[in-house]
Amino acid sequence: MYIPALWLHAAWPLTPCISVNVFFRNFEIDAYSTNGKDVYGNKDLKAYEKGRTTVGKMVKEFDGLETDVRRFYLEILAMEMLEEARKD
Repeated sequence: MYIPALWLHAAWPLTPCISVNVFFRNFEIDAYSTNGKDVYGNKDLKAYEKGRTTVGKMVKEFDGLETDVRRFYLEILAMEMLEEARKD
């Protein structure tokens, strides 16, 4: 079975079995957040890690607002990010 890169997956065997995983590094070594220590490319990319931190800071900016107002603006930001991603 081949599972493309970045696809989430899980398996539940019905009987005892053995599985073998093979990972292929798809990007240049400096794109990964592990400074070259992840030889199989099994870790998240630096861009994702940095983006995740940035999103966390953005969400904190809305602390103290009413829940519905907070959710409204965060959903708009999420939609704007998706629109930007689709431009590529």
